[in-house]
Amino acid sequence: MRTWGTAAQRAVRDFTRRAGAPYTCLYFRKAAAPPNQLICWLLVQQSPTRFMRYNYHAQQVDSTRLEVAGWSAALARLPSRCYEPLCESISTSPVLQAVLIKRGQRVQTGMLFEDTPYLPDYTPADQARVAPVAAFLRLVDK
Repeated sequence: MRTWGTAAQRAVRDFTRRAGAPYTCLYFRKAAAPPNQLICWLLVQQSPTRFMRYNYHAQQVDSTRLEVAGWSAALARLPSRCYEPLCESISTSPVLQAVLIKRGQRVQTGMLFEDTPYLPDYTPADQARVAPVAAFLRLVDK
C-alpha cells in the first residue's frame, strides 16, 4: 500500500486505529494501466442503519453520512476468512482491488482480487466463498 500514496496510507492508518464500531470496511481499487487512479474509502457503521463513508484523496478526506437499511444484514452474512481469488480477464487491463472488513476490533473478512469480483470466471467453490463479499460491494458501490 505504501506505493499507492498518502491517501492509501492515511486510510490504512485510520482503519487500524478505528475501534468500537460494529463494522468498519476498508476498500481500495487501482488500475494497473494509466491513469492508475486510486479509489480508496472507509465505511464505518454507527448504528444498524447509519454509516459514515470517508473517501480518501491525495490531499483531503471527504465524508458522507448515509442511512441504509440493508447494509447491516449484508455485513452480518460475511464469512470470517480472507481470500485471494485472482481472476484475470485478458479483455481488460488489470484492476487490483482489496477489501478488509473489521468487526469490532478484529479483521473478520479480507479479499484481494484482480479485475472484478463480479466476473463469473471463478470456480463454483470460489464463487460460493466470494459471493457474500461481492454482494456487499455491489450494495455499497451504488
